[in-house]
Amino acid sequence: MTTTEKRSTAWLVAKILFGLASLGAGYLLVVALKNGPVAGCGSGSSCDTVLKSRWAYLLPGIPVTAPALFTYLVLLFGLIFKAGSKAWEGVFLVGSLMVIGAAVWFIGLQVLVLKSFCFYCMATHLLGVAGSIILLRSLRPIQRELVPLGAAAAAMGLAMMAACQIFMPQATTADTQVGAGALAGSGRALEIGGQSIDLAKFPFRGNPDSEKRLVIFFDYTCSSCRRVHAYLDRAEERFGKDNYLLVMLPTPLNPDCNRHFKEEMSDHRNACLFASLGFALWAADREKFYEYDRWMIESGSARYPPDADAARAKAAELLGEDALAEALSDPQINESIERVCEIWNVFKAKTGVSMPKMLWANGTMTTGAAGSEFELFDMMKERLGLERVN
Repeated sequence: MTTTEKRSTAWLVAKILFGLASLGAGYLLVVALKNGPVAGCGSGSSCDTVLKSRWAYLLPGIPVTAPALFTYLVLLFGLIFKAGSKAWEGVFLVGSLMVIGAAVWFIGLQVLVLKSFCFYCMATHLLGVAGSIILLRSLRPIQRELVPLGAAAAAMGLAMMAACQIFMPQATTADTQVGAGALAGSGRALEIGGQSIDLAKFPFRGNPDSEKRLVIFFDYTCSSCRRVHAYLDRAEERFGKDNYLLVMLPTPLNPDCNRHFKEEMSDHRNACLFASLGFALWAADREKFYEYDRWMIESGSARYPPDADAARAKAAELLGEDALAEALSDPQINESIERVCEIWNVFKAKTGVSMPKMLWANGTMTTGAAGSEFELFDMMKERLGLERVN
């Protein structure tokens, strides 16, 4: 096989690889812009943690998949229409080095910072890297001599990208107007998403008579939910728990008890049990529920909750084995979970499946995890009119 034939074969393989990488980046970009779910990637799962993190964005509202898709398409265009052009080999050089450098950066973030992995992202990176290596190896000798210059140009581009991610504020939440009537009612009888909620049956914190209301839909198996839950614990100390009402609605992301969540995800396999234990403790002894709720968030890890046996044992320790068994046998528990899931489904149509979801008294729903507890504090101050207490 001649050198020209070898190069043509290499370019064909590179075209296929960059074409597949473009499809992967394009799919992730569309999902990010629509704030929708990724197939096979449940809310709070490892890939969801990556895709909803601040590192998934280059600038506020601009996912990193946008420049990635642009780069892949430029390289693909060049291979299809400009493969014989010496001028375009400079583009191939810089573009390929940027693809490789970006892959190292984002894979490093997943390993070292997020400690979570996105299959789609990893596959897209690897396709791009493979295409880039093939492209670099096929460069003419005279172009290879320009590698140091190309590397410097690529390094400048990557440094600008990293600086944007590190120093610019990144959007990790999305706000949707769901209507002022989405959270209505008075006193301990609320209307949420058109469904009536009796606070005697559904967990809450704070002052049930307060007009400053916040509703959170969460799942103990969702890592983003666990993080926001911990922020809300600290918010109680900051603003004083008697100054607002926090309605806590456990929403299992498991089709066994949530008919509106279709995917069976191993990350959420214990979601129904954890929610049932919570409702059982709430009905039996609210103080025991608060202890269970805090233990569920503080135990396990930032990413994973305690296992099923540990959670059941903790609930039995708090309430007693016989009392817990009696509480769990109450059909009201399943009814409450079904009611929460029905309400969640009303908002899912507008805000997607991602969790957690926070419904504010002004009819705004925030989807996703705040980047820090202070970001959440600012939301609570602005939207509920809360002030820090001494």
